[in-house]
Amino acid sequence: MKTNRRHRKLSIVILSGGSGRTADQLLKAALVQFEDVSIELVRKSHVRRISSAEKIVKQAAEKQAIVFHSLVVPKIREAVSKKLDLLQVPAVDLLGPAVAVLADHLKMAPKGQAGLLYELNREQFDRSDAIDYTLAHDDGQRTQDLAQADVVVVGVSRVSKSVTCCYLAMRGWRAANVPLTTSPIPLQLERIDPKRVIGLTMNVARLCSL
Repeated sequence: MKTNRRHRKLSIVILSGGSGRTADQLLKAALVQFEDVSIELVRKSHVRRISSAEKIVKQAAEKQAIVFHSLVVPKIREAVSKKLDLLQVPAVDLLGPAVAVLADHLKMAPKGQAGLLYELNREQFDRSDAIDYTLAHDDGQRTQDLAQADVVVVGVSRVSKSVTCCYLAMRGWRAANVPLTTSPIPLQLERIDPKRVIGLTMNVARLCSL
């Protein structure tokens, strides 16, 4: 007689030194292959100490849970592996084998730092935000928002203010530019920290030829 396991609850612990998103996505990709499974999922992220990691493994053993981990700091991953073997906890090392193969073929030692993927994604988000801000604040537009800029470029027409700001935005800097004309300088420009204001100049002869 076959046992109906459809309603059996499966306990899973995600253990990560970073945000745990990598492990979460990989686990979801695997679970979608199974129907009618009840999952109790516990996420343990930003685990940076051996004692904390071992405590989580012990708790998983008590709950008869499966551990999916994406630990990249060598000493923590090794300690967790030993604890998992000692307590006979079923586990999957999601990043260890991939990192090891890459290290062998590249002949390089991995950084062994947690959270690097999150930092990369944050840099990409910051760059996108900077580009949006810069485009919206080109040529003196929306001067009421100048206080939000990392840098404000000022100068007369034709000194490449927009090009300079786009260059800065591609590197994650929120850059606005304000043209210097016969009109009064915007009050918002006078109120921000002078250290954040950069003036562009050009040779007079070159400027007159443009």
